[in-house]
Amino acid sequence: LQISKATRYVYVEFYIIRDDEIGNRVAEALMAKARQGIVVRFLYDEIGSWRVSRSYLQRLSAAGVEIRPFNTRHGLANPFQLNFRNHRKMLIVDGRVSIVGGFNLGDEYAGKLSWAKHWRDTAVLLHGPITLKIQAIFAGDYYWAARQDLREADWDNSDKDQSTGMCNASVCVTGPADLQPRATMMFASAALAARERLWISTPYLVPDETCLVTLTMACARGVDVRILAPSVPDQWAVYLAGLHYEVELQRAGIQVYRYQAGAMHQKCILVDDKLALLGSTNLDNRSLHLNFEVMVALEGREFVSQVATMLERDFAQSSLARLGDRPAHPGMSILGRIVAR
Repeated sequence: LQISKATRYVYVEFYIIRDDEIGNRVAEALMAKARQGIVVRFLYDEIGSWRVSRSYLQRLSAAGVEIRPFNTRHGLANPFQLNFRNHRKMLIVDGRVSIVGGFNLGDEYAGKLSWAKHWRDTAVLLHGPITLKIQAIFAGDYYWAARQDLREADWDNSDKDQSTGMCNASVCVTGPADLQPRATMMFASAALAARERLWISTPYLVPDETCLVTLTMACARGVDVRILAPSVPDQWAVYLAGLHYEVELQRAGIQVYRYQAGAMHQKCILVDDKLALLGSTNLDNRSLHLNFEVMVALEGREFVSQVATMLERDFAQSSLARLGDRPAHPGMSILGRIVAR
């Protein structure tokens, strides 16, 4: 819908794109705009999208879409580089509207899976000057991939709506080139700021030591610290590692819930009734230290209330994990007990 409204340009950036029903619906929308003379620039991560077909990419390119991989292996110095992935998921239309979230372009993100009832994910639609900050992130990533600027980009926000749904908004952009561990600092700051509740939704639960300590400190001073994680894994190795950290968090008094209604992939942080963060950053070491990520922080009572209601529904569809519990997924009981020790 937002792509169809574009009058000047569309910027798209995703970690994963697939040559399936959802991927092709988006491709058709982008190609239609390109044929109208609208500038369409599309970035995808070369590792995350390793299964996308050559014909899919060629079809987009032939229609006038400039599609490029985000490649961290420039030159011959490190030809086997698999880290430093661009895990961001963003859409920018005319510099006025943007979408940031946790979903990629594939059928599984629409709940079309054989191994899960449905796919739980979250994104946020943004208006106003915050979109220019999202556009600036894309501009930096595009320059890395193409060594070119966005000549058509509109950077003037004088005629734009100055609100984002009556929210104050900011962006936390993180990556492996950061001089400080900013993704870790984001989670730690949220934990230190919380006075009543700190609710975190993450599909991968492998926190670093700083996050563990600050979450434990928040719980120790009486904050309602809850973590929502999947009960059905899409990445087995990370899921198994998460069982160990689940036990550590439980021993600190932190409640860990396992989502039971299907696959859970949303990335969300709720601090009291004041602040919500949504985007692509997982509470795991890869997102914290190796990936290029983006989270949008929104401060507005009505919006934060909506996020709280959303998470309450998620917790209602989850089960509280308890020390000594066996993993809920079939065939995991033995492996789960080994990893949890």
